Amino acid sequence: MIDFWFSIGSTYTYLSVMRLAEVQAETGIEFRWRPFNVRSIMIEMDNVPFAKKPVKAAYMWRDIERRAAMHRMVPKLPAPYPLAELERSNR
Repeated sequence: MIDFWFSIGSTYTYLSVMRLAEVQAETGIEFRWRPFNVRSIMIEMDNVPFAKKPVKAAYMWRDIERRAAMHRMVPKLPAPYPLAELERSNR
């Protein structure tokens, strides 16, 4: 059993979450889903990435697009970020 820590609303979480079922089917490894709210930590540290940095945000979306393509995934980008409803989704 592997603890899979993830943050709902994280752009990179999407890439991992979408592959877990395949990994489990191929290996038999089981995952215990462990959500946490990384955004509250980032807000506390005054470090919400890319929210007011359009060049970095554009790079993030391109990076996600490239990584998704490596796994034959086709995300709809850009997605809403940061999520306005994040607090509710992490409860």
